[in-house]
Amino acid sequence: MMSQLNMRHGLVFFFFIVFSSLGISEEMVESPIQRERDAILMLLAYSTAYLNWVSPQDQNKRGYNIAAVLYDPQQEKIVGVQRNAVDLCGDKTQHAEVRLIQQCINTDCRGKGNHSLKGTTIYTTLEPCMMCGGMMVFLEVSRVVFGQADQKFGKNIERLQQNFRTDCEYMAQPEEPSVNSCKVDIPANYRALKILVEPSQLLKRAQLDGAFAIHQLLLGSAITEFLMSVEAHEIFQKAHQQLKSYKPKYRENMSILMQAHQFLEKLTRAPGEIDRCFMKQSHNH
Repeated sequence: MMSQLNMRHGLVFFFFIVFSSLGISEEMVESPIQRERDAILMLLAYSTAYLNWVSPQDQNKRGYNIAAVLYDPQQEKIVGVQRNAVDLCGDKTQHAEVRLIQQCINTDCRGKGNHSLKGTTIYTTLEPCMMCGGMMVFLEVSRVVFGQADQKFGKNIERLQQNFRTDCEYMAQPEEPSVNSCKVDIPANYRALKILVEPSQLLKRAQLDGAFAIHQLLLGSAITEFLMSVEAHEIFQKAHQQLKSYKPKYRENMSILMQAHQFLEKLTRAPGEIDRCFMKQSHNH
């Protein structure tokens, strides 16, 4: 028993070191001010999931512990926050990012009749799936920052950024899902090429990636199962605590932090307020 525990702790430390070194690049953000802003908004995404946490034993599950935040730099405003609600709505399309975009469009968040998200950034706790990535491409989201990599179902916007051939037999390459050996001759989606996708610079992202690697190795867990685990809950909880006590270094981010705290207050006071089924509401005709 003790040897298994020591082995697990050793593996956790190993993967922590490996994953904490991934995606940490000075060139990935424009400035220290932007880096700090990214940290605040990603902590808000983690907190949004944490404040309505779904556990394995819950009878009526809302969905998965995944959340997203939409930020509009033109308005210097956090436009909205959303959570995954696939079970609550009985609709597998109700991912956090889809709901976030639907919420924005339904409320004319960028002005009446303006359904483009050009210039905006979406912060999501899990790397977007093909559905969410495609929606972001069509609506011209400019930037996506994710708080945990999805090794099996991620890299979808990057795939749309590739060129493809029609006369080629594609081979599955799980270890490098975004790479294909076929020579290209069809241009990639031009809108996809405009989106910047990057991992969060927060340590929480590296911790989640490392903890999930352990779960996969020892338990064979799917990523959505891992996101209901005690380990994931603890990381999300610490992210929430970090946001509550966050002290920005740059006064340019004071407004963003105040907005984030206002969202925290709303989510704490009325935890289920954002958990509504937009599709059912907007298609009753």
